[in-house]
Amino acid sequence: MFFNQANMKKVLVIEDALQIRENIAEYLELKQYTVTTAADGAQGWQLIQSDPPDLVICDVKMPKLSGFQLKAKLNEQTHLSRIPFIFLTAAAQKKDIEQGRALGAIAYMTKPFQMNELMDWVEQLLGK
Repeated sequence: MFFNQANMKKVLVIEDALQIRENIAEYLELKQYTVTTAADGAQGWQLIQSDPPDLVICDVKMPKLSGFQLKAKLNEQTHLSRIPFIFLTAAAQKKDIEQGRALGAIAYMTKPFQMNELMDWVEQLLGK
């Protein structure tokens, strides 16, 4: 089966836990998304600036630049602030969820999560 990669939506997965990052990337690729990954927020910020994705899935607690800090930086850039953003994190306290929503995240999913629930959000946001 041939897929036109030029029409595939780009998803950036920013997650410091290697296994989780690889599992999400593999699943998204099976669903015909172009996936880029980053191991921390600073690397994710560089990737967003060089090649803005159609969607960001991001952990909150990471080295160098947290997910909250990264989303705040995106919000400062008009052309980047509109990128749909999903937080995926073990930080499930009410204040964390409220902070994520206040920053403009579309979804705030807590770990452990179901891959099909994540895919529901991805497909809703990217129109598949």
